[in-house]
Amino acid sequence: MTTHKICVNPDCSVHHSKKKTSGDDAKWKVEQVKERCEAAIANTTSIRVFEAITEAVPVRLMKRDLFIAERLASLCDAQRYVALAAVLAG
Repeated sequence: MTTHKICVNPDCSVHHSKKKTSGDDAKWKVEQVKERCEAAIANTTSIRVFEAITEAVPVRLMKRDLFIAERLASLCDAQRYVALAAVLAG
């Protein structure tokens, strides 16, 4: 039989973690919304770039071609996406 000591002090910061405040929840929600918006913008930009590529190229692209384009597009920042789309739109 073993004996374990239990901390019963609710103010003890070592054994009782602080409860989340509503401010923490609000910050977390704002961060989540911001991340979702950034992901949506990235997805929309990728779709627009691929649409511009398919419109600019007169032949049907193979799956490997789209794979290469996707890899190249992942290396670009937002300004380069716009420039690439402008060049492809001609």
